[in-house]
Order: sequence, then C-alpha cells, then structure tokens
Amino acid sequence: MGAATVARSQIIGTDNFNYTPGPLNGETGGTGWVLGDNAGDPPTNWYDIYGNEVDVTTPGTVESDNGAIGRSFGDNNNASAIQGTGAIYFSVDLTFDGTASADATDYSVISALDYGTERVQFGRSYGSSTYDIGVTSNPSGNGPADGTVADTGVSTAAVSSVELVGSIQYETGSNSNGVLKLWVNPTTSDFDTVLGTTNTGSSRNTTALAVLPYGNTNYWTNGIRLASGANAPTSWSNVKVASTFAAAEGASLPTQKNITIMPLGDSITWGQNVAGGYETRLFQDLQGTGHNTTYVGSVTNNASTVLTNYGETHEEGHPGCFTSYIYNNLDGNDNSDAYSNNDGGYWLTSNGSTINNTGVNPNYILLMVGTNDIGFGNGATYALNELGLIINKLSALRPNADILVSNLLPREDSASVDAQITGVFNPAVPGIVATHAAEGQHVSFVDMYDEFAANTSEYIGSDGVHPTQAGYNLMGDTWYSAISNLEAQSVPEPTSFAMIGACMIGLCRRRRRAI
Repeated sequence: MGAATVARSQIIGTDNFNYTPGPLNGETGGTGWVLGDNAGDPPTNWYDIYGNEVDVTTPGTVESDNGAIGRSFGDNNNASAIQGTGAIYFSVDLTFDGTASADATDYSVISALDYGTERVQFGRSYGSSTYDIGVTSNPSGNGPADGTVADTGVSTAAVSSVELVGSIQYETGSNSNGVLKLWVNPTTSDFDTVLGTTNTGSSRNTTALAVLPYGNTNYWTNGIRLASGANAPTSWSNVKVASTFAAAEGASLPTQKNITIMPLGDSITWGQNVAGGYETRLFQDLQGTGHNTTYVGSVTNNASTVLTNYGETHEEGHPGCFTSYIYNNLDGNDNSDAYSNNDGGYWLTSNGSTINNTGVNPNYILLMVGTNDIGFGNGATYALNELGLIINKLSALRPNADILVSNLLPREDSASVDAQITGVFNPAVPGIVATHAAEGQHVSFVDMYDEFAANTSEYIGSDGVHPTQAGYNLMGDTWYSAISNLEAQSVPEPTSFAMIGACMIGLCRRRRRAI
C-alpha cells in the first residue's frame, strides 16, 4: 500500500503574518514551508526581492508599496515543488486603493517563482483595471508569449479587497498542455478539477473566472512573490500554497474523502508506453476535488513522477495477463501465464489463506479485462464467461465493494480482434453487469469504448493496442466521472476504491447504499 509523503489535500505553506510590526524580510513563521532556495538566506524565510522594504503594519497584515517579498516552498529534492507535471494553487487576501489613478506601471500580484524567475502572476497586472492572469517569462515559446493575459472581467475599482486563488497545472506529453486559472472571491460552491478548462459537460470542470492554456512547459514552481508598484500600495494577509483548490480556498476541507484505489488488470492498467498510465490523471482529478487518494496493489515498477512524489506507486496491472489469470490470483498463486508475472498472487487475500487481506480492502473496484484473451486466441465468448466469474469472486471477497466494469478499447492492430471486441464482447458487457446487479451485487457499467473509437489517432498509440498520453488522460477522466456519479448517488460515507483493469469512457448508474 502506498503511503503518501505529502497529503495532496494538505496545505504546503501558510502564513497569516502574525509578526511584530516591522520589516517582513527574514521572518520564518507560518506552517509547512520547506527548503528556501535564495542563496545565503536561512531556510523558509521571507526575503526582499527589489531591495524595497515590505513591512508588517499590524500583526496579520503586510503592506508593499513599490516592493516585493518572496518565499520558497521547495526544491527538486522534495515533493512540495513541482516541475512540468502536477498542480499547485496559491491563495492570498489583498486590499489596495482601487480608486487611485491607474497607469501602465500599477500592479498588485501574487506570482509563481521558478528558482527566483517570475513565470506567472495572478491579480492586477501592469496597468490593468481588472483581475487577470499574466505570463511574465516563457522563453521556451511553447505556450503563451510573455505579456499574454487572461481576464476575469472583475473590476479592480469595484472590488478592491479580494481573496485571489490562482493555479498552475502542468501536464507533459506530446498531446498535452498545461493550464493557468484564477478565481476572485471564491465561495463554498466553487470547485476545480485539475487541468479542467470548462464548466460545462466535460469531466474536467472548473469555476475559475479566467483560464489560460500554458503550453507544454517544463518549468519549476517552487516559490511565491507578493508585489505591488506605482499607485497601487497593497495590504496582504492569509497567504497559502496548496496542492488542491479545496485546501487553498479552505472552505471545502471538512468534506474531504479518503479514497483507496487498486488498479488491477493487464498492460493498459499497468501503463504500457506511459509511466503511471491512467492512474496519474485520475489521482489529479480526485485530488482536485478534495479527495485524499491511496493506490494499492503488488506492482510498483511503473509509477509516474507525480505518483512517486506522493508515494502512490502501487497497482495491480499485469502486462499480458488473461482473464483466468486475474481470477486465479485474486485469492491464489497462479504464475502459469508465460506472458505475465503475478508478483506472488493472493491479491485480495492473505498468502495461502481464505481470510481477507485487510491491507487491501477497497470499496470501489474498476475492472477492465479481456483484450488479451481475444488477441491471443481464447476468444470473446471465453473472456465474457471469465468476466462473470471475476465479478462473482470480487463480490464474494469484497462484498462491500463497488465494482465498475468497463468494455474494451478499440484494437487498431488487428481487424479480426477488433471485430470480436465490437461485435461480441462489448455489446454483451452491459447485460452481464445488469444481471449481476439484479442479483444484489454492487456492480456498474462504464462505457470507455465510444470516445476512444471516435478519435483513435489521438488516443491509441502506434502499436494499435495501448493508449497514448492523451488516451490515458481520457481514461483517468472517465474513471473520475464514473466515480463522481456514484458518489453523487451515495449517502456520506468513508470511501475507497479498488481499480481493476484499464477502463474507457463511461457512465455508471446504480442504486447506492451505506457501507
């Protein structure tokens, strides 16, 4: 079982500026700050950037007037800082004189620092009359040019005392891009899904007022800067750096859920060609909505950097495995499959025992199996029969688990294999699920096929079998949607997930019960 080194819903650094009035430079208070990066400065201290003094005016409030103050919260030796992948959120309360005459040098911003280089700023950028996102240093050219702005439409003259929440959300991969977001005075009804760009339809949702594509950048984000200039002297309070919107905004923290996920299946679950597979995206989606996520399983050799940083490297993805192999190893030790390794078997029971393994006790199981049976000659009918047996065994071993069952992805490598998937296997899966649900088992269907089939060139890799980075991201978003639909139907309860197999796009509907 993975043990997170940094809980994703925890605040990385917070400071309410409860200091004696005087210069802020050198202060080391607050909580959670780690590893200052400014050469010669003590760890975790605030430091003047321009040389102009930034002062604590009263305990709890800092004022900057043509000055800037910075602080680091990590470097490349810890999981607090991020580079090129992952998400981070910044929150601060600020007040300035919105009626002062504006000119091209006025600004009041909280900025993201990359080892001292300001990359992005959130707030009132140079000469602006509204709150916006501004790109200040993107020399790579892979994304918005320096000076690019995304406007919230909220007037600084009308609203001169605000809480700002800004976010940098990286994503690497040839078909991927990062996103910048900004909220102004968010409320308890606001929310965010990592890399979400819309508030309609898509599973990638956000209520951010401004969203700006950031390109496939690989910058570090490991510090913040509070700065103002010209006619915009600004008071700052309650600064926070967090790994989720809920933690940065603060209001949603009491409703967080602990979720345990066990990916179990074949090479698509394992993440063939893309380390971390769909688990990375699902992890980010869940964390972006206030979930503390833990992955479980015996396999630990293919995690992404994001998952490794948070100790969530575990899964049960076994490349090349057949459905019978999964069935046998849930409570036994079957290593007869020449194409796969069972890592000791007994995935849901103690070694050699029928007693449930209490260390792997999911409430949700995400299951997708069968493509290897069809591809290597067992056939679709055989795989469907095994699928039913697996559902029965999972229900017996984990009677309180929700089992989410997906159909299969398109096979671009073989027309005959794809014909069995589309003509025999996939059409039968919803009926199998419905039969088991009618028997009282907690099982739901997830349709992952359709969205992949609509754009195989983007979502299926060159081998014709495994997803691209964009495909794995789509899978993660689809699992997230299915989980969210189940949670919306449920009574409040502690939640955990076991994921079996790689599932494609889908919707799950079933009557929920308390656990």
